[in-house]
Amino acid sequence: MADLEHLQLHLRAIQRARASYAQRFNELYIHPAETGGVSEPDRLSELEDLRRRLQSLAEEEERYTGLVAKAEDLERDYEDMSEFDKALRERIATIKNEREKQVVNLLLKRAFSDACEWDRRHKGQLATLALKPKESTWIFRLQNWFHLRVHRH
Repeated sequence: MADLEHLQLHLRAIQRARASYAQRFNELYIHPAETGGVSEPDRLSELEDLRRRLQSLAEEEERYTGLVAKAEDLERDYEDMSEFDKALRERIATIKNEREKQVVNLLLKRAFSDACEWDRRHKGQLATLALKPKESTWIFRLQNWFHLRVHRH
């Protein structure tokens, strides 16, 4: 979390610096008469320097934007995995016998496998059926039952 906040702060600082340089660039480029007595060679030199800095900041901003997006994705994935881990632990605690354990294992394998098109389309529902069976609809249970009769997983 702290790393994400640090990345976001750095990205905002880059954006502020870029806006400041862009403003000065516009002053020199669009309104050269209002530059306050800066000679033409100095104005052109400063314009080139500002252009290089703006380009560098644009590249850095793009890189940090990507890093922030990746960090946010990782944070979401971690939260999802924490919820999954909690649900799995709760489900393991409620398993009554070896047969029920085998059914849960099979459902989870199917939920995370790419072997069957039907299972890929219904992976979330298979995981729900495995971890929180009371939250699974009877319609999906029936569809799964028919699917198993045809495909013999």
